[in-house]
Amino acid sequence: MTPRNTLYRGGAARRGRPLPRHRPFPRPRRGLRRTRDRLRVPDAVPGAPARPQLTPSLSSIQEALRSGAATTALRDRRRPRPRPRSRSSVAEQQRIHPVPVLQARRAPTRARRSYPTMQSLIDNARTFGRRPEEFARLAEGQTPDVLFITCSDSRVVPALITGARPGELFELRTAGNIVPPYASAHPTSEAATIEYAVEVLGVRDIVVCGHSHCGAVGALVRGDDLTPVPAVREWLTYAADEPRCADSGDPTVAEAVQNHVLAQVLRLRSYPCVDKRLADGRLGLHAWYYEVHTGTVHAYQAGSDTFERL
Repeated sequence: MTPRNTLYRGGAARRGRPLPRHRPFPRPRRGLRRTRDRLRVPDAVPGAPARPQLTPSLSSIQEALRSGAATTALRDRRRPRPRPRSRSSVAEQQRIHPVPVLQARRAPTRARRSYPTMQSLIDNARTFGRRPEEFARLAEGQTPDVLFITCSDSRVVPALITGARPGELFELRTAGNIVPPYASAHPTSEAATIEYAVEVLGVRDIVVCGHSHCGAVGALVRGDDLTPVPAVREWLTYAADEPRCADSGDPTVAEAVQNHVLAQVLRLRSYPCVDKRLADGRLGLHAWYYEVHTGTVHAYQAGSDTFERL
C-alpha cells in the first residue's frame, strides 16, 4: 500500500510535488458542497406524486417578459441586501450616540469647511512665538493708556484700527458695545473691567466705538423676534434707550448706531470711578463710529453735535 504522504493528484502529480501531510486529498469547498446537496433531487419513487417543474417553460418566460416581471426580478436581485441589525445593537448605538443620524452625517462636512481657517490660525500662532525678544518687556506688567469698549463683531479689530501694539489697549468687547447699568449689589463682568481699568491701571481715556451693520442695534431698530436667543434678548434690554433711526431700512443703521454710542457714553458717567476721574480732569470720554465697509472712523464733536471723520 502506498503511503498517504506520497500520493499525487492533479497538478501536484504533474509538477512532481507531494501533497501536504495533513491533507492528502483536496476537499470540496464548503459553499459548493452545500449548494450541491441543496440542489440534489432524489430519484422518483413509483406511486409518488409528480415533482414540480423546476425549469420554466417557453410560454411562461415570454409571458414574464411581456409583463415586465422578469426585469423587475433581475433589478431586485442585483440590489445589495442590507445587513440586518438586531434590536439590541440599534438601541445600544442610540444610547451611545444620541445625535440624530442627519446631524451626525453633516458634522464631518462642517468640520472640513472650517478646517482651513482654523489651520491658518494655528500656523500663525505657531510662528508668532518665534520672536520672544519683542515680548520680553510685557512680563513686567501692563500700562495701557486707553480703555477701548467696542462690539464683539469679528469685523471690528481695535488693534488693527488704531495700530496699537501689545500692552497699549485695554479692551472690553460686548454684544452691541453695550455698557450695562452700574449696580454695586450685582456687579457684572463689564463693570469690573471698567473699574479695574480706571482705578488700577489708571487709563486716561475711554473710547466707546460702534460700527456700521451692527446686528444688535439692527435688531433693536427693526424689532426682531429674539425668542430663539433668550440670552441675547435679555442682554439687549440693558441698552439705555431704543436707538432712534429715521430710516429703518438702512442696512448700515448708521444713525441708530451713533445714537446708541452716545447713550453708552452717558451710561459710563453713572459709574462712580468714571465720574470721579472726569471731575478731576484725569479722564476723557470719546464716542467713535467705525464703518466696516470703508474702514473710516468718525468721532463725535460736541461743538457741532455730529460725528465727523477723523
